[in-house]
Amino acid sequence: MSDGSDGSSEGAPRDEATRPDGIAAITDERTLLARQRTDASANRTVLANERTFTAWLRTGLAAIALGLAVPRLLTTPASEYVGMLLGLLLIVLGVVMGVLAACRYCKVAKDLKLAGLELTPAWVAAVLVAGMSLVGVLAVALLLMA
Repeated sequence: MSDGSDGSSEGAPRDEATRPDGIAAITDERTLLARQRTDASANRTVLANERTFTAWLRTGLAAIALGLAVPRLLTTPASEYVGMLLGLLLIVLGVVMGVLAACRYCKVAKDLKLAGLELTPAWVAAVLVAGMSLVGVLAVALLLMA
């Protein structure tokens, strides 16, 4: 039996130099895999933010398209103004969706940037929403001319 005076204690952790060769390699590999999983998770978070943004843009564009279609579907004289009003409401709702989507995207992107992640520049979101707003303005003009 060992009384501990020979320098070996079974309960104390060993440093890297005294570990068997395979244990240090396994520990390094596990640490590397954990870092890779963390990096992949961060990338998935950035991509999820972008997917959410584009989903809201698609929904807004669908609302604008529906706003153009509704007045043409409601063709009776009694429903003409109702269709026009509903169409305008849907077009405005679509543009508002785009603006709110950009605001949310930029807010989340700011938080992700503080965490040190690489992101798509915010100007890309601004350009997309500006284009969507232009489509909305053109849709309103088309609707009012009809």
